[in-house]
Amino acid sequence: MIKNCIICNNEFECKKSTAKYCSKHCEYLARQLRKKTNQGLKTPRKCLICENEFIPRSAAANQR
Repeated sequence: MIKNCIICNNEFECKKSTAKYCSKHCEYLARQLRKKTNQGLKTPRKCLICENEFIPRSAAANQR
C-alpha cells in the first residue's frame, strides 16, 4: 500500500493501513509538534454525570 507522510508529504510503502509517517524521524517531529501545541492549552470539560466543569489532568482523564 502506498501512502503519503503527514509531516513531509513523501510517498512511502507500508504494510498497515494506519501508518501515517514515512520514518521514525517524521514520527518524532509529529510528537514534538503535538507536545508544543498541547502545552498549557487544557480546555475545561463537563462531567457527564453531575455536569460540573473540570480541567483534566492528563489525556487519559479526557476519556473518563
